Amino acid sequence: MKLLKVSATNSTNTLLRDYVVDEQVEDFTVISTDFQEKGRGQRDTFWHSKRGKNLLFSVFKKFDKLQAEDHFFLNMCISLGLISALQRNINRELKIKWPNDILTGNKKIAGILVENAIRSTQINHSIIGIGLNVNENPFPDDLPQAISLAMLTGKEFDRDALLLEILNELEKTFYILENDQKDSIKSAYLDRLYKYQQPQMFRTKERDLIMAKIVDVDRWGNLVIEDVDGNLLSFGFKEIQFIY
Repeated sequence: MKLLKVSATNSTNTLLRDYVVDEQVEDFTVISTDFQEKGRGQRDTFWHSKRGKNLLFSVFKKFDKLQAEDHFFLNMCISLGLISALQRNINRELKIKWPNDILTGNKKIAGILVENAIRSTQINHSIIGIGLNVNENPFPDDLPQAISLAMLTGKEFDRDALLLEILNELEKTFYILENDQKDSIKSAYLDRLYKYQQPQMFRTKERDLIMAKIVDVDRWGNLVIEDVDGNLLSFGFKEIQFIY
């Protein structure tokens, strides 16, 4: 593992992607920063973080035989590895909100952004961006769903030590993925999935409202829900959202 630290950057994912283009990058190279000027989340959202308070980092991971169609198993592994590290530090239940936000209750503590480089039918490498709310307290009023480790525990965390703990857990989950243990990965992901098998209101991209329950996430990462009439419906990312 090679760990690089910068005081500030537009985005660690962007910086690492540029680094990959210009350099021979070794597997599991990590770039961490104290501040992102243009940090990105899912759905092209901006990722808020006060300078020096949270963990903002990206991981470069090479693959030899990961099929592109199995890309969502990578997302599952990342979410599970992050939860495994966090669970040892807080006595709260953590869930994965599809596809890969980390929640406690209905508050968001971490977000993940995965960018894959595809060669033929395989993933050549991935750049995995993670934003984790660590010591920020409080958050701006316009982020009522955000929460941090400090807010949950009442103590401040050593961000460097926590980063290493997370990276160690990610290495373990990557090993499981590379040894093709997909059934165990899927089972663990569903066990942690937010609102799994619970009635929930959703809104589709056509603005339709649906009362349904999550019954599966397929191998391509689509959310499979069952409506009140027993119909199974499948939605890709950005095609459906939770209504709290």
